[in-house]
Amino acid sequence: MGEYSFGIKTAHDLYCKLKREYAAFQGRATDSDLAWNCAVTAWHLREWTWKERLSVTPGEDLTLFGQSFTSEQDYQTELNRRCPNYKLLRDLCNGSKHFDLDNPGRVQSTTVRPGAVWGAMMLGEVAWGEGPYFAIRLDDGTLIRFAGVLSEVVALWDDVFKSEPCG
Repeated sequence: MGEYSFGIKTAHDLYCKLKREYAAFQGRATDSDLAWNCAVTAWHLREWTWKERLSVTPGEDLTLFGQSFTSEQDYQTELNRRCPNYKLLRDLCNGSKHFDLDNPGRVQSTTVRPGAVWGAMMLGEVAWGEGPYFAIRLDDGTLIRFAGVLSEVVALWDDVFKSEPCG
């Protein structure tokens, strides 16, 4: 695996890359380079884990997830069950890669929210003193904080790789 990704050759390597990117993103909530890198790495970790670990090593699903998957679809369904917002990253990755979405899911766009301005505080969007942040605008108009989605996704992978910490 990882013949085209320089020194990142395994799903665990990609997980550790995600951890480094996520750590860098902390406190830099409007750094588009870091946000994009986190979204792309997190989304592709799904595929890498399936192809490199689960589809070729019997019992690896039990080791990593505590359950067996009969198909890749079962695996994808379980990831979406554990982290329902994970699939939003698909639209972010495909929309940024292709500049637009031919087949959008729930994501309408991304936006930078202003942080602690009076109107945003009145609407309950931010706390006093909070800075600007990235948000994902859904097709129903609601906003979801990108950092929150990313935190949920990283927590999922922390649980999956709990016996394989990054060095």
